[in-house]
Amino acid sequence: MNLDFDHELYSQSHVPSDVVIRFLADTLPCLGWGKKCKEVVMDVGCGDGDITMDMILPLFPQLENMVAFDVLPKMIDVANEQNSHPRIEYAVADIGDWSSVHQWKEQITHLLSVHCFHWLKDQRIAFRNSYRLLKCSGEAAFIFFLEASFFTAFSEIQKSPKWCHFFNEIGSYIPDSHHKKHDSSFYRKMLEDVGFEIIHCKKKQIADVLPSDEDYINFFTSICVLMTHVPTDKKEEFRRDLFREFLKHNGRDSDGLPFHRGTIIELVVRKN
Repeated sequence: MNLDFDHELYSQSHVPSDVVIRFLADTLPCLGWGKKCKEVVMDVGCGDGDITMDMILPLFPQLENMVAFDVLPKMIDVANEQNSHPRIEYAVADIGDWSSVHQWKEQITHLLSVHCFHWLKDQRIAFRNSYRLLKCSGEAAFIFFLEASFFTAFSEIQKSPKWCHFFNEIGSYIPDSHHKKHDSSFYRKMLEDVGFEIIHCKKKQIADVLPSDEDYINFFTSICVLMTHVPTDKKEEFRRDLFREFLKHNGRDSDGLPFHRGTIIELVVRKN
């Protein structure tokens, strides 16, 4: 199954979570990011470019140029239309496929990836390719989900008697870390084996509250890889069932708003 998101719905409904905002706006500057001249930056899995433009670009006031890429061509179309900038080059590429990124070998001073690596089938290869893209002493920052209730909801509805026949022989993009409960030590060792020096490694439990039921289901529908396999006349019913599945695993806060639980990992590493 190819990874596929509803790019229009994603662009309309995606809002950076507080944990992402703090990581980019507080943690990375405290670790010295954005203080050097002539930075060459890479954003891996940039999506529609909103975080690229609004949060990563301002982090590097002396930026020389930035490469931002995503595996989904439609996302890159949106990025070019809505978040263009003379110092940002958007491209279609896959961090898990060296042939699609080799042209930037050893050119990058800082590489970032926000909520991309939990979609990758082979994270080790992606980390190794990230290492190869960096200059000597270059640094990389990753933030992604280790486990999340949206993965559980996707898995449960994929197996449900009502819907499973639409997903015969379809794999999933649920990461091993979700099933095997990998912790930060697992990733620390993986990155050290690749050759990185660990600068920052922290696991965090999060609970993101969304402003309404509609915002909630729109966002999670936009990143549900099963949606493209649901017939058009069944999509609205599927959305409702998916929302109920989410509520079963999460519930609502004291104000009645839906929220989402998960465990994320923050990683900052250096190439020696």
